[in-house]
Amino acid sequence: MMQHPFSLLQPFRDRIDIAFFMKEDDILTDEKAREAIDAPKIASVNQVHGNRVIRVKDETHRTEEADGFMTDVPGLALSIRIADCQGFLVYAPDDQPSSASGGLRPAGHVLGLIHAGWRGLEAGVIPSFFKMLEQEFGIAAETTYVGAVPSLGKECAEFSDPKNELPHAPPGVIDGNHADLQLWADIQLENAGVRTDRRERMEGCTKCDSKTFWTYRGGDREAVKEKKANVLVAALR
Repeated sequence: MMQHPFSLLQPFRDRIDIAFFMKEDDILTDEKAREAIDAPKIASVNQVHGNRVIRVKDETHRTEEADGFMTDVPGLALSIRIADCQGFLVYAPDDQPSSASGGLRPAGHVLGLIHAGWRGLEAGVIPSFFKMLEQEFGIAAETTYVGAVPSLGKECAEFSDPKNELPHAPPGVIDGNHADLQLWADIQLENAGVRTDRRERMEGCTKCDSKTFWTYRGGDREAVKEKKANVLVAALR
């Protein structure tokens, strides 16, 4: 387990708890993830590789279909499971500019998680998340901090026919039979308004480092089908 894995978010350690679980941790249940960060409650979603994003105010246990969710409730942990797909933590701190008023928004203490596989990128889950963040809280993407855990690297993201499988991929993403999914996500974050100096991506490819990470494409397909996964969990204080 890595606690507070993002250096960019170190200044907010007293405001948010974060943990990332890998293969050695073997986290199967939301309850184990909740206990690890000592949160009173936990919310998780049924990840379906789409673009639906929801706001949560209380516990939910993989019953709602969504690939992004957010909360402003302290003590309510959010949890996503990944095994090659990209996982993002989004944090909007207090006392930030509000997109709605142009002034300070003291209630900006908001946390969100995004699960983005290639189908989610195709569907636009990242822009959907930031659209809802603005609609629900009046928070602009440019005021947020975003951390990404390890995922499938370009050399391991091979497709049989990427131009047809990924018709919305921007220029530079597809290279032969490979796709730079991390670049695609970064482009979506950039287009949504997230500043480059407020983004951090942990090093590592899940498939290349299959001893450390659960990886669907790297030999753990059956285990992943049985719910084995890397887990990102976070909660507001």
